[in-house]
Amino acid sequence: MYCLPLVRSGSLVLVLLATIATGAQSGALDQGAQLYADRCANCHGERGEKKALGRSRKLTDMTAAEIEETLQPYQLGLPAKNMKERMKSGLTDEQIEALAAYATQREP
Repeated sequence: MYCLPLVRSGSLVLVLLATIATGAQSGALDQGAQLYADRCANCHGERGEKKALGRSRKLTDMTAAEIEETLQPYQLGLPAKNMKERMKSGLTDEQIEALAAYATQREP
């Protein structure tokens, strides 16, 4: 009899943790959506379907890790190929992760 409440409370803890994780992921995606709209959509298109300036890779062809790897050197002040200064500057690791997560979301 005493096991049943423990199982239920354990299940409740798992549900709460999953809810918190989902909320954090949703917050990161919201942040990524805003960053994408502000910094990326003009050149890459609303869904990452365009090659920026006709030369870059389409974001739809990249993984989140590839996008993060592409953006990280700009944090160090390394020169960009053609990316405008405003687009590449001032991103934190968290923002880069959120941007990459959002940009690689695929419609079902």
